Amino acid sequence: MDCDAIAAEIARRDLFRRPSDGAHPPSDQIRLRARKPEYRGLFECSDIACTWIRLRPGSACAEPALRPPRSAVANEDGGADTAPATRRRMSPASTGGVSWYERLREQHRPPWLRLLLIGESPPDPGTGPRRFFYAPELPYDNLYRGVAQALYGAREDIDTTDKPETLKRMSADGLWLIDAVEQPINKRTAATRAQAIRAGVPRLVQRCRELDPELGVIVCHGKVHEAAASSLYADGVRVLHAEPLPFPLGNWRARFVEGFRRALVTTLLDELQVRLRSALGDDAGWPARPIEALDGRNVIELVLTGDQRRLERFAAR
Repeated sequence: MDCDAIAAEIARRDLFRRPSDGAHPPSDQIRLRARKPEYRGLFECSDIACTWIRLRPGSACAEPALRPPRSAVANEDGGADTAPATRRRMSPASTGGVSWYERLREQHRPPWLRLLLIGESPPDPGTGPRRFFYAPELPYDNLYRGVAQALYGAREDIDTTDKPETLKRMSADGLWLIDAVEQPINKRTAATRAQAIRAGVPRLVQRCRELDPELGVIVCHGKVHEAAASSLYADGVRVLHAEPLPFPLGNWRARFVEGFRRALVTTLLDELQVRLRSALGDDAGWPARPIEALDGRNVIELVLTGDQRRLERFAAR
């Protein structure tokens, strides 16, 4: 069955509703869910990549708690909330008593989460001014510069040196960054940093599962990937890259950008990736190359906005 037919059948038989909002999953989420262990009672895959998917006979989702439809959920006024939810919405967390870093992070929490980024920890400024991925100032902010270049570096309509506007764009596109360790550890010894990262893995895994990003997770720090990736995989969190990405310091930024883009493209079907590479050029820059037939938009942009159908129509030409 194709994903549209599977999604229609799930809705018709009311086999599963997303815990986040009580809605039936759209067709573009079917393959992502089929790869997760908790949905093995619902889907049957032909291989580990879920190239072919079908509903299991007598399907019953293994997820223990299914929320009722939104029409049955009371709203804040006590009435029924009948508004359909087409995105995974994120409820804002309380910011009482949180650190300077967390207040800034919460200010940029997106209304729905498509792509979750994981860093090591907030940076320790030492005796200098405080800096952070979500701070509005743009000093030598290596992680911000690397992520912004990977996402928007090929876009003429976005000035990534305008950090406040670019951060707003990231939030609108459903991106959010969390850290493996809550307190700054970047000025500690390598052994102490590694120990802190390992100690934070259980909390990190739990948080990723709770946030449940639609596309998956990109780990923006090699040591965090080495310590946490296997635990994230084991708990059904979709990490979009098997190999660690180098932290985007100057000499390593190009490799980080290439790996980041490659990770994001893995959310597309393998066959579609092959067709797009054939049409756009089989080199590292193809995911960010403007497509004239799609009004100059590129693969990264369309992946972020969830417009896979336009890419499929383009690749089929």
